[in-house]
Amino acid sequence: MARKRKRKLKLPDRAAVWLVLIIIVVAATNHRGTVAEKVIVISLAITVGCLYELLIGPSQCRVLKQGGGACHNNCRGRLHGCWIISHKRAKRAAIFQRITNRDLSPRSREPIGSRPAGVPVPARVAPSAAAPAYPAAVPREERAFDRAVAIVGALAGVVSAIAAVIALH
Repeated sequence: MARKRKRKLKLPDRAAVWLVLIIIVVAATNHRGTVAEKVIVISLAITVGCLYELLIGPSQCRVLKQGGGACHNNCRGRLHGCWIISHKRAKRAAIFQRITNRDLSPRSREPIGSRPAGVPVPARVAPSAAAPAYPAAVPREERAFDRAVAIVGALAGVVSAIAAVIALH
């Protein structure tokens, strides 16, 4: 007797999500509410769309491989890597480096107390044998789109918060 496999939850396609969000925006503009309510609904729809794009929308890994090309494995969300662990770490390190201007890669870490007091720590530690030979980088066109989606999502979130505060008064 064959075992039945459980079905995985299938997430909606990218076009369907954006179509639903556009319908919500159009419905909000035609609604007879106040301007603040319309702004709240529109900015929340934009924020949800950007979060979908960055976190769970179907995408490709696009981490630069050792051979020089980009990885074409499927992944969920532009901020996540594919099933290869080093690609997930590379994406996480690239995001952390963009946010904090510090390198998260293993080659930049040094055990605490390994240098005597008074000796300056160099800006970048020489790569160890365990560190990958390629940088934790994402192609330029992917970075530009990710940055634009993150900025639009953040601005939409701020606008919706301001409009909510105005609507409550």
